Amino acid sequence: MDYQLTLAILAICVASYSAFLQRKQIKLMKADSLKGAPQSPVMAWWRSPSIIALSIITVLAWVPWGLTTWQNWKLEKIGVGINAWGLASPDFKTLQIVVSGSELRSTEKLVAIVMHYRGDGDIMDWTDIQVSLPYDFRIGTQALYIKPDEHFLGEVQAGMRSTQYFLLMVPAQLSRNQFHSLRQAVSLGAKILWNGAGPP
Repeated sequence: MDYQLTLAILAICVASYSAFLQRKQIKLMKADSLKGAPQSPVMAWWRSPSIIALSIITVLAWVPWGLTTWQNWKLEKIGVGINAWGLASPDFKTLQIVVSGSELRSTEKLVAIVMHYRGDGDIMDWTDIQVSLPYDFRIGTQALYIKPDEHFLGEVQAGMRSTQYFLLMVPAQLSRNQFHSLRQAVSLGAKILWNGAGPP
């Protein structure tokens, strides 16, 4: 089970149990007051500060899972899922993003992009990118291969790590030579479907 979902379920269980105990305590206090014992004014159980705090924590615990589910739903809606990414050869000369497709598209293709982003400006404007050839949408599993240039390989040999991976859906007629940054690709009709970090 996804750890985000596990955390969210645990949070709602704790909040529910706390609400149960709070309500039970208030019922006992009301029963004592009916017997004539002096009691302080009793507020509604759901207005208790502890219940409010636990409710907020529960909502916050569900947010990451909700966002992740929404991102995955967008990928599934387009008909592409991410299986793996990283090295395709031990010499670092071939990288890959492995996808699973569930539909065919004739007007769009898939493109993989990798980069060593160093934080110098907006990542959308980073021009030192490595771009794969366009791949057709296919039903089943396929690997999108990227052949890094000598500059990228030199950075790897110098110890640079944490490569950024991007999966783009681009118009079928768009060539990889027509854009040199993510922003340029998006301006030409591309959509960023997924982003992740990994080796090398």
